[in-house]
Amino acid sequence: MKIIALLVSLLPVLLFPQNGVSISVPAKFEPDQGVYLGAFIANDPVVSGNPTAFETLTGKKHTGYLNYAFWGNPFPAWAQQYANAGAAIQIGFEPDNGLQEVTDGEYIRAWAKKARELNVPIFLRFASEMNGNWTAWHGDPALYKEKFRLVSTIMKEEAPNVAMVWCPNNIPHDTLNPAINIHNYYPGDEYVDWVGIDFYMVFLSSGQPD
Repeated sequence: MKIIALLVSLLPVLLFPQNGVSISVPAKFEPDQGVYLGAFIANDPVVSGNPTAFETLTGKKHTGYLNYAFWGNPFPAWAQQYANAGAAIQIGFEPDNGLQEVTDGEYIRAWAKKARELNVPIFLRFASEMNGNWTAWHGDPALYKEKFRLVSTIMKEEAPNVAMVWCPNNIPHDTLNPAINIHNYYPGDEYVDWVGIDFYMVFLSSGQPD
């Protein structure tokens, strides 16, 4: 996946009781005040994914770093480097062969245990941008919710340092199209710790204004 620009906003989950009054519940790893400052540096040609080099360059300590992992591959080795730097980690965990491959078993249980061993907060952004037709996990909201709930349950059992992030894309919301209706993909408050949104600010695409 080629990432040109990425901005992710993470928000604590809000609960909405039947009386219509919203109750703000502190999210897992939510700071007492302020926001988390993070970055995606894996493809940066200057620092080559090194958080220490990046913070020296920017003169600013960052809370965490984003990078990607893919279902079926081992737990990513780069995560240890981020943890060694004292950073939280956001993992974009993507089932590129589709949601059918997402099953409970030895693979994901071992993956979760590796996440736990890092002993740092991990924000697991599983199968994000599910409302976009460019992803392999788009188009079946019921199956998506089933698999998100499965991964969330496993992480709760195996890796208490993992917070689950549900993150759609900011494409126009269409209540008449179930495949891109964001609400149809929401797995439920008990499975989601943080809600995010992906949107891209790209001035030039293939050399032309986008």
